Amino acid sequence: MTHANESAFPEVQEQPQFNHHSYGLTKREYFASNLTVDIDDYGYELAKQLMDSEVPKDRVENLKWWMEAEAKIKVLKVDALIKALNNEQQQTTYNH
Repeated sequence: MTHANESAFPEVQEQPQFNHHSYGLTKREYFASNLTVDIDDYGYELAKQLMDSEVPKDRVENLKWWMEAEAKIKVLKVDALIKALNNEQQQTTYNH
């Protein structure tokens, strides 16, 4: 099963006296950081709904607003990817 908050690149410690710690990005963060999203594919209405606000008129705030909308789309896509991977793994397990 793919756990969103597990390390994308886990470091396994072989000394039993240490607890297992993961460092770096989680799988969810790693997938999101590598995902390309063209905000134009989703449009203003979806972005407005995700942001629950109108686009700010100030240029800097406007840019921040669009970047946050893009980030929210990435999170939705990554969560859907992780869910699909887990469903596929479960189906494969049940079919064997």
